[in-house]
Amino acid sequence: MRYFLGFLIAIGLLALVIILVVKNLGSNNTTGPQPKPLSSYANTEAIAGILVNGPIVSDQNHQEIQISISQVSSQISIINGYQGTVVNTKIYANNLSAYSAFLSALQGLGFASGNTSYKYKTPAGFCPYGDTYTYSLTNGNDTILNYWATSCGKQGNFNGVVASVNQLFALQIPDYSEIISTTSF
Repeated sequence: MRYFLGFLIAIGLLALVIILVVKNLGSNNTTGPQPKPLSSYANTEAIAGILVNGPIVSDQNHQEIQISISQVSSQISIINGYQGTVVNTKIYANNLSAYSAFLSALQGLGFASGNTSYKYKTPAGFCPYGDTYTYSLTNGNDTILNYWATSCGKQGNFNGVVASVNQLFALQIPDYSEIISTTSF
């Protein structure tokens, strides 16, 4: 009886080990390596950006909004057509304290969280009737992060809070509503 009980325990432990090994082999690192905290880029030349790409329409009606925030400036550009013709740009002064607060808020909203192993690296062809959002953080020639999402539901490799991140970027532009009033957004 003692040998039989020992045999059952050994079988149980072996089954547990096999389950754990198979489970770990099947799991993927969906968030990828995490960059250092975003606030650590406040006193650098890093630029946090969002590109809002409108619906797939005729070249004459296609629009994009690009917002770039750095330690020294906040910039918005309105872009027409698929060739990227900039029709309006406004630049505002920024400072280290404001940029640091902005980066910390982005961190809290999951801006640095994305799925680096997502099978689609770009939003091309997704959400043709809605908007696509490309989020980036660059420092000189280094791309720290580059994720994307859409307004068409949970598509993309961005794992942050889309609506809140988008709103936070818009709030960095003092007259955002006035600037975009002439666009389709």
